[in-house]
Amino acid sequence: RKEGYGMTLTYDPKGPLAKLGVLEHVAQRDCPSRCHYIFNEKGEIRGYFGNAFYDVDARGGPGGEGANCNPLSTATRGAGQRGNLRIPRSELRSILMNELMKADE
Repeated sequence: RKEGYGMTLTYDPKGPLAKLGVLEHVAQRDCPSRCHYIFNEKGEIRGYFGNAFYDVDARGGPGGEGANCNPLSTATRGAGQRGNLRIPRSELRSILMNELMKADE
């Protein structure tokens, strides 16, 4: 693959990144993906989905009367909520190498 490709990793406090001692460092470098578009062969938008398109209702959750599919919405994840982490492969490699270098000292 080309050098610039990213990786999608799971935020898991008991998983391999945590056991390697790099989970929080990787989480700090997360490049969140909140919206996705689907295009036809002419480049026209056929559809879209993702957290960025949903307003959060007064009860604090998506759906219900306060929800809509508004691409201009500023809704964000709740505090402390985690899902997948997206990070450029080269950054993950650098984080892991730095951790290995510290272990060698």
